[in-house]
Amino acid sequence: MYTTLEYLEHHIKVQNSKKSPRNFFREIKLLVVIFVMSFVWMLLFTNAQLFFWIKDDAEVVDWNQKTITTDNSVSLMIEWEKEAKESLEKKQKELDLLVSQYENNFNIIEKSPSLTTEQDLKQNMKSYDFDFNLLPPMDRLIVSKINLDVPLVDSKYKNEVDFTQWNFNEELENGVVKYPTTPQPWTEWNTLIFGHTSQEWRQKNPYWTVFSKLSNLDQWDIIQIIRWWNLYEYKIIEKIIVVPSKVDSQFQKYQWIWWDYVTLMGCYPLGRTDKRMMITAKRVE
Repeated sequence: MYTTLEYLEHHIKVQNSKKSPRNFFREIKLLVVIFVMSFVWMLLFTNAQLFFWIKDDAEVVDWNQKTITTDNSVSLMIEWEKEAKESLEKKQKELDLLVSQYENNFNIIEKSPSLTTEQDLKQNMKSYDFDFNLLPPMDRLIVSKINLDVPLVDSKYKNEVDFTQWNFNEELENGVVKYPTTPQPWTEWNTLIFGHTSQEWRQKNPYWTVFSKLSNLDQWDIIQIIRWWNLYEYKIIEKIIVVPSKVDSQFQKYQWIWWDYVTLMGCYPLGRTDKRMMITAKRVE
């Protein structure tokens, strides 16, 4: 076995290092440092939750403070609602008292709850008065029995005209005519109204035959006159046929009696002018 110089030198260094006290203390120090670091690390790891607990406790305290503030607001709101409810109940009692006094003063009868809406409306409709004037603005003569409904025209003549010589073709083209100088239908005495009964072939007039059915009227039939937005009703009391010369005397028969009369006059028979049919009616009271 041979021993070299390098081997001896290495062996000597190893032996010296094992026997050196400095190296021993260095190792001890390293171990201590490792132990301390491990201990601190373990301490921090195992007690880290403690710091979070402290923070949570602080938040709990803050939350409790907020809860106290909120509870105070809720209490105030409950108190306000209570006062508002008491005030509303007080006003409702005052209103009920006023309604009760009103019903007692004006004898208002409480509606029966068993009535339906339709029955209630029908019951109330009985107390309503719809007073509307639905009459046409134009003056008219109406005789329902003979389906007569024509305009009533005033003559342009204002002076007295002879009954036997009248000629009102212009007015008769617009309806029947109230004879000049005779009174208005709503006044006392007799109002004379005349019209055509048959058509002349030489002339065109939409009202040529308005009085063609006068002969169909009988005693107690109704004649209606609309004059200046008022309706007047007359009941027939006489129907007579006279010659033209007797027209005036027949008219005067009811002219000076204290009441309101109307006389309808037309030629008779149809297609001829020999006579006159006169129908007199008395205003219904």
